[in-house]
Amino acid sequence: MITTLEANGYEPRTTEDGITLANCPFHRLARQHTELVCGMNLDLIDGLLDAVGATGLSARLDPGPDRCCVSISPADRKPADEKPTEKKPAAGKSAAD
Repeated sequence: MITTLEANGYEPRTTEDGITLANCPFHRLARQHTELVCGMNLDLIDGLLDAVGATGLSARLDPGPDRCCVSISPADRKPADEKPTEKKPAAGKSAAD
């Protein structure tokens, strides 16, 4: 996973909680369109995890100063300060769909 992230412009750092991305390859764009770029980044990292078969890992929005807004951690672990959230249904769909 580290090699794949590096090949796609990220600077991954292994931590005791998983992988932190020390940079955002889309930093300049993210300054003006933070929500859009961070959501895209999360989906991109999720896709990379799926593509390499990293089923034990999960990407999460975890913004912090001087790093990417996405972090990667074991799928069953949430950052200590993360509160459980409900997944919102896609536009035009109800939660029952």
